[in-house]
Amino acid sequence: MKREWYALPAALQVATLSHDTILNSTKAPDLIKVDIEGAEHYLFRGAKRALRFVRPVWFVEVAEANSAELSRAFEEQRYRIFDGDVLDKGLIEGKIYNWLAIPDEKLPLYRARIDAARCTVS
Repeated sequence: MKREWYALPAALQVATLSHDTILNSTKAPDLIKVDIEGAEHYLFRGAKRALRFVRPVWFVEVAEANSAELSRAFEEQRYRIFDGDVLDKGLIEGKIYNWLAIPDEKLPLYRARIDAARCTVS
């Protein structure tokens, strides 16, 4: 069998919509999972309405290069960021790549769920 190799184009154009544009035609989500390989900062630049008004919980894989910008975006909108891999550790410290971001007003509800999960896992 002969293998054929193809070079990838130097630039690839992809049609996109902002998260806020998608909100115009869909039900507002309670939870959003993001894993877009280092491009998460682009998503959050187009998700201002979701952060301010919809206030979902976010589970985000964060590239280290984007962590400062995303941390600032969540903090400005009154979210608390937790280590998404080890929920019993509480708020994040240091290099964590899976974030669970919970709006301040929803924190009591999710705190109870995190505590309950911790009891059943240990």
